[in-house]
Amino acid sequence: MEKVIILAYNFPPSERTSSQRAYTWARYLHKYGYYPVIITRNWDLPMKTHEDQYKSSGTDIKHEIKEDYEVYYLPYQGTVRDDWSFRYGQNPLFKIYSKVYTATELSFRCFSDFFIPYSNFYTFSREYLRKHKDVKKMIVTIFPFFLLKFAHKLHMEFDIKWIADYRDDWSTSELHKNEGGVLNTLLNGIEARKEKKWLSSASFFTSVSPYYVKKIGRFLDKEANGHVLYNGFFAEELKNYANYDHFEDFTITYNGTLYPSQHIELVLTAIQRIIKEYADKVRIRLLFPGLAAISSQAKRVKEFMTGFEDNLKIFERIPKKEVMIMQKRSHLLLMVAHGGVKGVTSSKIFEYIGLGKKVLVCPTDNDVIEEILTETKLGICVKTEEEAYENIKMLVNQFLSSNAFEDLKETDQLSKFSRESQTAIMAKLLDAL
Repeated sequence: MEKVIILAYNFPPSERTSSQRAYTWARYLHKYGYYPVIITRNWDLPMKTHEDQYKSSGTDIKHEIKEDYEVYYLPYQGTVRDDWSFRYGQNPLFKIYSKVYTATELSFRCFSDFFIPYSNFYTFSREYLRKHKDVKKMIVTIFPFFLLKFAHKLHMEFDIKWIADYRDDWSTSELHKNEGGVLNTLLNGIEARKEKKWLSSASFFTSVSPYYVKKIGRFLDKEANGHVLYNGFFAEELKNYANYDHFEDFTITYNGTLYPSQHIELVLTAIQRIIKEYADKVRIRLLFPGLAAISSQAKRVKEFMTGFEDNLKIFERIPKKEVMIMQKRSHLLLMVAHGGVKGVTSSKIFEYIGLGKKVLVCPTDNDVIEEILTETKLGICVKTEEEAYENIKMLVNQFLSSNAFEDLKETDQLSKFSRESQTAIMAKLLDAL
């Protein structure tokens, strides 16, 4: 077995969706002759809200050896600002301090590791490579983006070949393109130059959609070095949920968080119409596991659904098994594309595919989400409220007439998007280093 280092900020027991990307390679790369050594941060604290990730966690390096891989969990020391925010977050003086500290941190983190709270990724990896001179290959999966800085420095010192894995893009991101201001414009320019410099030493880069790969490749002048690596689903894991029956009430589920660029109000209006029209025939339920992790988005949905509280349930982050059962028992799963943004493939789409569930995409992206769901024959992709209403109504009528929903069984079109199939792509890139 050939060892390969994987720098991954998110890794189990973190329940963040992004942790599954590196975990995929940990589980399957041994089938292709590689022994992964994962370097991650400590995740011993429960992450119930988005802010919890900034709390300090762990005091010592924890080393776990599994059958097919090993993991080093490094202590995470939150910044002074993060620590104080949990104590004095509502204090007006703290808010002033926080803005000053944030501006300082953003300004200097490109130049000094001191302002990067996970800089021990670099110091630990450096010591590891000094002791293990046989390790010649590395994967770095980002976010956070400053892991790229550490990868470049390690390459320059040890000549280690590496692959940059973009789960989300950085300088080319369209999700934050409207964030203006003189400081933001200046910092974006600095970070873009640094990104090009650091990526100059990577042999390949991967990302989650063809559009992301294309625009990152153009930005780096390295289009030929880019490869699509979808998030995928764990086929063997999803088989555990195959025999769960559907809920008695007609249930629509949206898993995870929302962002301002996702115009969910369109489909919520259609659902409200259905609830009113079928009030005396069937109860329509709308479930949002994990939405409460970002309070502003939970508030947004609650306020829009005023008057429909009995049909709505919003959850904090809950254990993955519970979420999977909830999705499997639902009659329809929901996707909401980002308005005006291409190439975003949420991880939930692959869980939906692995479960064989019908997925309503409203509004659709006219891009990768629609392409994938059309290929798998699972998608109902619509642009307008009226189209959403008509399709949901059709499914509710089907439910009332037969009360039986058949989920799609595993096919070659579905298996293509399994995490094991996607790992085979990564293994070929490692072979080529």
